[in-house]
Amino acid sequence: MRMINRFLLVLIVFISGRNLHAQIVHAGVWTGYQDGITVGSIALRNSIMYVNTFIGTARVDPLTHEYTYLHDLGNPDLPDFIDLNLSTIDSSGRLWMFQNQQLVYIDTDLSIHVAGPEPKYLVTSLKSDLNGGIWAGFFTPYVDPKTGEAIAKFNGLDWEYIDVGALGLSVEDIAFDGQNNPWFTAGSQMYRFNGSAFEVVKDNGAPVFGSSNLAISNDGRVAGAGGFNTSILRYFNKTSWKTIHTIGFSYPVFDENNILWLSDRYGSLYRMDENDMAPQLVINSAINFRTGDEDYVTGMGLDQTGQLWIGRYNGLFVAQDKTINQFDFVPLTDLLVPAPHPYVAAHGDTTWLATGAGITRLINDQFEKINVPQTNISAIFYDEARKGLWVGSAGMLGFYKGDSQTLININPLLKDSIFYNKIHEIKGDGLGNIWFRLYEGLLRYNPSGEWKPFFIGSELPVSPNGAGYFSINNKDNSVWIRTNRYSMGGFLIPPRLLKITGDLVTDTHFDVDILTEYGAFAVISDSVMWFSGYPDVLLYDHGVKTEYIPGTLNNEEFIVYNDSTILLCSNFGLYVFKSGQWFKPVIPSDRIFNDDVYPAFLTSEGKLLMANYPLLVIGDLDDLLSTLTTAVPQIEIPELHYFPNPVHDFLHIDPEFIQKCPDCRAGLFALNGVMIKSYPDPLPSEFDLSSISAGLYLFQIRSGEKLTRTLKVIKN
Repeated sequence: MRMINRFLLVLIVFISGRNLHAQIVHAGVWTGYQDGITVGSIALRNSIMYVNTFIGTARVDPLTHEYTYLHDLGNPDLPDFIDLNLSTIDSSGRLWMFQNQQLVYIDTDLSIHVAGPEPKYLVTSLKSDLNGGIWAGFFTPYVDPKTGEAIAKFNGLDWEYIDVGALGLSVEDIAFDGQNNPWFTAGSQMYRFNGSAFEVVKDNGAPVFGSSNLAISNDGRVAGAGGFNTSILRYFNKTSWKTIHTIGFSYPVFDENNILWLSDRYGSLYRMDENDMAPQLVINSAINFRTGDEDYVTGMGLDQTGQLWIGRYNGLFVAQDKTINQFDFVPLTDLLVPAPHPYVAAHGDTTWLATGAGITRLINDQFEKINVPQTNISAIFYDEARKGLWVGSAGMLGFYKGDSQTLININPLLKDSIFYNKIHEIKGDGLGNIWFRLYEGLLRYNPSGEWKPFFIGSELPVSPNGAGYFSINNKDNSVWIRTNRYSMGGFLIPPRLLKITGDLVTDTHFDVDILTEYGAFAVISDSVMWFSGYPDVLLYDHGVKTEYIPGTLNNEEFIVYNDSTILLCSNFGLYVFKSGQWFKPVIPSDRIFNDDVYPAFLTSEGKLLMANYPLLVIGDLDDLLSTLTTAVPQIEIPELHYFPNPVHDFLHIDPEFIQKCPDCRAGLFALNGVMIKSYPDPLPSEFDLSSISAGLYLFQIRSGEKLTRTLKVIKN
């Protein structure tokens, strides 16, 4: 047993930021707080920049950082969203794109104009040359008859198609040299116009490998880098080519001094001049982006003042001075919650949204940033008994009440490792205990201010793979935790479901097959539980197992509203189990959606909050429940009987199951994931395992791409 120490409570002033106004959409019982943090792509040239976010396309002033969303202009001809990956800004600042099978442009005054027809081939790249000419690259591998017309130039009325001398190309990017001659990449090669015809770019007689992104400097340097998973940079320094195999470079751009700038996939910034042998790290995203998360880069560009802009999934950032090791976060919404899935907690009219970057507080539809000393926040919970907010981070707990903070160092209780001391979940029971889930197990903080650990290898059974989900039975305040399974080769430690009542830990000896197949769970009573997995949900009621497929599932958590009403919040939406049926509520709006509603929080007043880019709110859950009329059509999953187990020669499966699953196929897997045998559809009812070595195997049955069953088979 580990020694438990009281901790020094330190009071610090709780500092709040400026009030902010949210973009709010009301639809029936739903309220959506829209967030423009997530940047999908950017288009930038000189002083004109367009940015795609979750809520639409915005034009941003690079100098003032002011932004305007197109859907807020009141012009019905302007689209809410523009595919910026198939858009280009010309030398006059006009944004060119395709809309309704036409080539159109948005002028600098944000008026929209039709310029000409869409090309006859599928467009994969749209670029403007040095003089403002518009070029398109095509995907033509399946065009019949075969064609070499891989690119075209718009002449003001129609497209002039150019045969490049190679058939069936897929153009990825187009760039222009100092003489305004086009270069392009297609497939695994790079092409350039030599003044009279297109030719493959070569290095010592061998073709230069093409890249997804292409840039050319004013003095003739060339750089090709990226796609998403490509790690190779091709660089031409005016005399020779270099190939650099490193860490996922992308989005090459040359500045006015012909210095090459690149990002890696996580947003670190590199520079390279003519004499460099390799790109030099300038800005490290891990310590200088102000959001706490390492998300992927989605676009990069230089404006006319030399500022370098980067779009990422967690925001828009600018390096105003590239000699200073810092990116600044540029908000594209006044919501200021820089993550698509913040942690959420609420009480009364106050809601807290937390990410690794910090905490935003919502009161009466107004947001304010809260400055807290904690970073890399990993969980929050509102404590009804103590009337304050718990905030978890690596090795540190914060309790915030009114204008005071209490900081508690939990490291003395834990192993000296970020992997072990990160707080993954915080929940409270009806007795005033607060429970904190870590990799090692649970910590309990009782109303008297005393700490009690329930750690693996001490109060809990040993589990080399740590502790997973946990649930609280609201009726008797017992706490249930599932240890993770562990397998390597033929060695297996199955998961366990443990019940904690007071200080007593009980191994429930619950069905190992259920625990192995399912992850998240909720406890109604000792005999009634819900489990979720892929693709189904299981109700375990006094030993009777009923399986449902309410819809697409991935990363779920249950909220128990009452014995007969269960909420399942997932990355694919909110599902409600009511009166023995599953429902997926529909939002009557084209601006907010019932998807990505995980994590979630239900207040004692019946308000449901779901993290959806970043927040979706149902003010009174009873109002929603009263409107549920159309249940989700259920996919029947017949009971599956298989025998014998252990098996010596032949494994038999219930023929009724085979008849009800005509497209099912199966695979026999070793515990290390290696497939031993595969069985295409339609499945037989008898499987010959006589040639398989003795041991424990997993027999998986799939319908289409969905896993319907995982059976544990012991071979004698």
